[in-house]
Amino acid sequence: MISVFYDFETSDLARVGQILNFAFVAVDDGFNPIDTLAGRIKISRLQLPRIGAILKNRINVINHQQETTLSERDAVAQIRSFLERQVSLSKSEPVQLIGYNSAGFDLNYLRTVFIRNGRSPYISGLVPKDLL
Repeated sequence: MISVFYDFETSDLARVGQILNFAFVAVDDGFNPIDTLAGRIKISRLQLPRIGAILKNRINVINHQQETTLSERDAVAQIRSFLERQVSLSKSEPVQLIGYNSAGFDLNYLRTVFIRNGRSPYISGLVPKDLL
């Protein structure tokens, strides 16, 4: 069975915010990494990150903006493609999407970002799990 561990840092605790950094690691039954996806998303000019989020994530906004060109729309396409690839590789077994406190935050945030970018918030064959 394939499991995907994930985490991201955001610009706001409210789901109207934006994902700033993301990481997904797919592992096999022995927890050996089989695929990874990570990136940083350029902050939209329409978003005003909360100062508390920036301080907690320790992000230098100026450096962040200069060092990445990945838009939220392109990041969402990459993330969705990555997750769909893991589901297709797992054949008939479900893929576990695992995060820490993901049921209370990350999963809903991810679904909101998918919707905002015109993507379905659900992927058939993906089963969310929470380590917390």
